[in-house]
Order: sequence, then C-alpha cells, then structure tokens
Amino acid sequence: MIILLPLHINSQNFSGNQRYDHKILLTTFRSKCILIQHFHLKHNDIQISDNGKIIEIGEGIWGNCMCKQVIPKTGKIRFAFEMLGIGKECLIGIGFREIVKQKGYIGAGQGKGSYLLFHNSEPYFHHTHNTQGKAFQFKINDIVIIEASVEQSQDLYPYVDLCNSKVRIKDIS
Repeated sequence: MIILLPLHINSQNFSGNQRYDHKILLTTFRSKCILIQHFHLKHNDIQISDNGKIIEIGEGIWGNCMCKQVIPKTGKIRFAFEMLGIGKECLIGIGFREIVKQKGYIGAGQGKGSYLLFHNSEPYFHHTHNTQGKAFQFKINDIVIIEASVEQSQDLYPYVDLCNSKVRIKDIS
C-alpha cells in the first residue's frame, strides 16, 4: 500500500490559535525513487547502511535518527519512508532538531518537537495531543509519502523513532 500524508505547518500553528491542515490519502506510486536523504546517527546501537539511507534498530533497543538535510522553508518537499521491517515500534515523520535535542531525544507527542505517525496507533504531534482519534496504520513493505510545506522559522528534518524496526528513506521529487 502507498500512502500520501500532506503536512502543512505554518506560523499559525505556533500561536494560541492552532490550525492543522493534515489529511491522509491513499494514492498510487508513480514517481521514480532517487535516494538523497541521509540519517544522522543519534544512538550507538543503531545500524545505518546504504550510504545513510537505511536505519535499523534491533530488539529491545529504542533509538531515533534525524536526516541531515533540512526541509526547505519555501515550496513543498516530498519524501517517502519505506517500511522494511516493523517490530515493536515504528514512528516516522518530521521533527524540529533543536527541540528534539532539548528533550533528550526521548518520546513523541505534545511538546516533544516532532510530528510522527505511529505504525499502529494515532499520530503524535508537537503542538497538540488531540488528533481526533484518527488512527494511521502502515505495515512492512508499505511506502509512506510525506509531503511537507513549511512556513516556519525553525528548521524541520525527516525523523524516525524506532524499536526493532527497519526503515529506508526515499526522495520522490
């Protein structure tokens, strides 16, 4: 299954008047995949391979990685996460490097600096705990396409938080 998740994050999200423009659509995958993103190692027990495009974390180990390449602040960017293995936990999405670092690279959800999809549960968003109960599920061999439009002063990066899972990041521009 191929899934497209458009995210639009703008300055209105950071005021008291929170506005979220997110929706989940099923789509067909027609774009040629060119791998350009690279993960930045954040844990000693994480295996990164394929020139920084595949991240794998073994049994009983929690870890996360953030891509080195920032999401552009103008226009839209599309990239995909391919699920190569899902064990205990697999969260994928985008994050604010400085906030995630400030929080000690621990946890997901309100105030944690990330917008993550949990493979078998509700999404976890930095600015709100209430996602209206919209579960988002993906499994092995699924490709989740993230389309991000960012109008924000802080830098956002592709980001994963895993336990006993394996993910590949793909560029689909």
